[in-house]
Amino acid sequence: MGLSKRKRFEVFKRDRFTCQYCGAKAPDVVLEVDHIHPVAEGGDDNEVNLTTACFGCNRGKSDRLVGEHGETLKAEAIENRVERMEQLRELNAMLSVERDQEDDYLRDLGSYFWNRNDDEGYTFTSSQLGSIRPYARKLNVNELKDLMDSTWRRDRKNYFAYFIACCRTRLEMKEAGKDLD
Repeated sequence: MGLSKRKRFEVFKRDRFTCQYCGAKAPDVVLEVDHIHPVAEGGDDNEVNLTTACFGCNRGKSDRLVGEHGETLKAEAIENRVERMEQLRELNAMLSVERDQEDDYLRDLGSYFWNRNDDEGYTFTSSQLGSIRPYARKLNVNELKDLMDSTWRRDRKNYFAYFIACCRTRLEMKEAGKDLD
């Protein structure tokens, strides 16, 4: 059974769309996925046994082992995969910390937002957090608090919806470079 398109793409992406034998890159050459240890010799479809090869190198290698070079490629593939996984774990940990900090900031904004009504301890719901998050990333805290203050005076019935609409308008004006005064 052939390799799935998804697996082929993952191998190409891992190898930066570059032939691992000669260094040729797409789109200058047609790339294929090669089994480092050929299936005819007992190799499998595991990603560590797959590498990116240009059409010429893959046809030249055929179903033979590349010898020590093939084992080196396999070892490098394993090492690269382990390194990428570690980088992803570190990135996810960093993003998680940033998300927690952003959530704390938004909860503080929610307290400022709702406590005009003397509802101590009330903050944004998870749905409201999702609505305000993109604006909190692009508008500074003073802009947000000014909008909260002005919307509170104008529409207490639909306060949050009105506030989000004002945030959207403010951001559109800011991105268009229009004077906000």
